[in-house]
Amino acid sequence: GGPVFDPTGKVVGVAFAGLDEADNVGYVIPMPVVQLFLKTVASKGEFGQLPRLGVRLQSTENRSLRRMLQLDENGRSGQLIVGVAPLMQVSDLVRSGDVLMKIDGHLIADDGTVDAMHGLRLPWDYLITRKPVGDQLALELLREGKPIS
Repeated sequence: GGPVFDPTGKVVGVAFAGLDEADNVGYVIPMPVVQLFLKTVASKGEFGQLPRLGVRLQSTENRSLRRMLQLDENGRSGQLIVGVAPLMQVSDLVRSGDVLMKIDGHLIADDGTVDAMHGLRLPWDYLITRKPVGDQLALELLREGKPIS
C-alpha cells in the first residue's frame, strides 16, 4: 500500500489491497481511521479493535422495497436494519425493520455509502470506525414511516 491522494494532492487515505482479477479496483483505509489507529497506539501502546454499531443492514436500492419502507417520500434514503446484535448498546434503541437514514448528520445512500470527503464515497461503517470506542453517535431512523432520532 501507499498514500492515496485526492485531485488537489491531499492525502485522503492509505491503499491496502486490490483485486488482481479486476482493473482499477482497490481499497483504502481513510485518513481519520489511520489517525485514530496512530493516536491510540501512541497513547496506549496497543490497538484493540475498531468500534461497531452491531447491526446488519440491507440495501434499499430495490424500488418496491423503497416504496414499502416509505423511502420514496421527501428524498429519503438509508439502509434497512435486518438484524441487531443483542449485547450491543444499540439493541435497546433500534430494531429490525427500522431504516438507518443518518449517522451524525451524514446521509446514508440506498447502496450503503456515505460522502466521506472530497467526493469520496465509503461504506456507512466508516462513520463508526473513525471514532474511538465509547464515543456517542447521533442516529436518525425511520420506523414505520415516521422519523425518529
